[in-house]
Amino acid sequence: MLKNLTPREGWRENFIQLAFFAPKFWFPALIAASVFPSLIAYSGPIFSAVALWIVAFMLIAGLITTLAHGYSLGQTHRLDSTAALVQANLGSFLGALTAAASLLAMVVAVAALVSTATTFIVVSVGLPESYRVWILISGFVLLLLALFRPEPVRKVIPWLTLVIFVVGFLMLAYGFWHYLRNGAKPGLLELLSSTTKAKNAVADANLESGWRAAAVAALLLVPVTPAVTLFRNENRQPLSGLIFRILGGSAAAMFAATVYLSFTVAGFHWTRLDTVIQGPGNLALLLGVLLDKHGWLVIPVMSLFAVGCLISAYIYISSASTLLADLSRHDLTVHQVPVSWMRRGRSASILIFMTVTFGVALTVHSRMGVAALTWVTFVAISSFLGQVARMRMWRSRFHSGVTFAQRRQSKRYYRIAIISVIISLIILIVVSVAFNSFFEFYVLATWVGLGLLIYILNFYYRRVQYKMSQLEHAETPVKHTLALVLVSRFNASALKAIRYAWAAHHPNVEVVHVLEPDEDETGVRHRWQELGITATLTLIPDEGGNHLQSVQKYLNAKLDMDPLTSISVYLPRYVPKCKALGLLHNAAERTYARHLVRLARVTITWVSLLGGKESDAN
Repeated sequence: MLKNLTPREGWRENFIQLAFFAPKFWFPALIAASVFPSLIAYSGPIFSAVALWIVAFMLIAGLITTLAHGYSLGQTHRLDSTAALVQANLGSFLGALTAAASLLAMVVAVAALVSTATTFIVVSVGLPESYRVWILISGFVLLLLALFRPEPVRKVIPWLTLVIFVVGFLMLAYGFWHYLRNGAKPGLLELLSSTTKAKNAVADANLESGWRAAAVAALLLVPVTPAVTLFRNENRQPLSGLIFRILGGSAAAMFAATVYLSFTVAGFHWTRLDTVIQGPGNLALLLGVLLDKHGWLVIPVMSLFAVGCLISAYIYISSASTLLADLSRHDLTVHQVPVSWMRRGRSASILIFMTVTFGVALTVHSRMGVAALTWVTFVAISSFLGQVARMRMWRSRFHSGVTFAQRRQSKRYYRIAIISVIISLIILIVVSVAFNSFFEFYVLATWVGLGLLIYILNFYYRRVQYKMSQLEHAETPVKHTLALVLVSRFNASALKAIRYAWAAHHPNVEVVHVLEPDEDETGVRHRWQELGITATLTLIPDEGGNHLQSVQKYLNAKLDMDPLTSISVYLPRYVPKCKALGLLHNAAERTYARHLVRLARVTITWVSLLGGKESDAN
């Protein structure tokens, strides 16, 4: 909880935290609850008889995993992401593989959630499949708008979550009232009994569908195995242990209650193959049976759930931005400029993330079961490596503990981490059995390929840092400096660069201009004299149309004349008011900067002119 708050402010902050993160917990569980029964229907009587035992195992596994992540009793880690934790405890290579699994899990999560929102609308309204693409595009457009205007969205999310919770609770309550009114048959003990056989089931057991159902149920573990520490970006206050447990418990209860209703509600049998759909559309069918004479409520309720899926996708994107920022701090992705949470959604990495996610979402709706398996696979991989890292961390803390209380706490969490490693390993085995061999190879190849790419990038950064740490001081110190302003034409931007070079108190300021083949040297010097600037103008002839080579040759000659001289090159830069037009300007100056900065004893300084008006130099 936040400190220095009044009780009323504390309750309000807790409510906002609870409402903001609730969709991230609820809707993965809802997807699992809608896909799980249909897979059970195709699995045959063997898995149908133990379906609720599978649910019970996942609930217990979720409880243990929650404790292992340290949110219990306020235990949070300083490292934001699981990949950073693995990198610190198990090395860079395993850290890169964990980062790859976490990123791919985020991609599949957002794609599955937006696709689920689309399915809710298409199935409940009864639209043709041709409308799906346009609804999907609309969903991503709304997410992009939310990223560009995050502040009002984050104010609306808690209240939308509250409405979704009330509606969902009323639907579940009505469903159980409907179930109890019809005699509460079959009962819980009957369903849990090993002698129960699913009616109208497939004659021969389909083991692949059964194992897939067990793996899909593991989606319940996704929210309680976050790839990044849960906090709202605007305050970076980690989610409290109490709220984390409330959200995990509510998601588990919703999953279990929805699955239970799916098996018990009168007149609706998940085990009849002619009544099930492979995907979240089953939820619309279940609501249609529950509401019966009030079927007109299905469309608004499913539309509200679709909005909830988009909210959950937005929160996952927010977590992805936090994950990418943390990975860049640990040299696992390309370095980024730290920006505020309001501008993070506009970064190039998030736009690339959204583009890849959109491509996945276009194809995921027809194979939601496989998408859920892929999601669970990547989460299980990152969770397994993270639990091994936590196990090693708690063991080292146990040996380094000073007091008895510290050693006892470390020993407790070390044992929980061992159990979590076993659970993650079991999930990985179940997913491996459930997967189609070809698609499993494709998933693993994607993960390993991205992991190797991240490791190579990390290795490059580490190598550069090592080289930079080994740099020795120059034997001969630099005693003289020369300011060189490189201009292509005499305009306001060039004049500002010259004035800035003067303001930097260089003893010598020289303006360099490369002559075009059709330019007259006399005419250029005449225009220069009309400006009334006392700086020295140097005109360099181009060599075969290669201005860059001419400038490099001139700078090398200056440097060779005096080894004690350094040269500061000032480059004018025009910054248009419209950022989208930025690529249309300064291409030549960017090329100069990229090549000239490689010369010894040469520094580059940009001097900006904003939209025709002067601005401070960068």
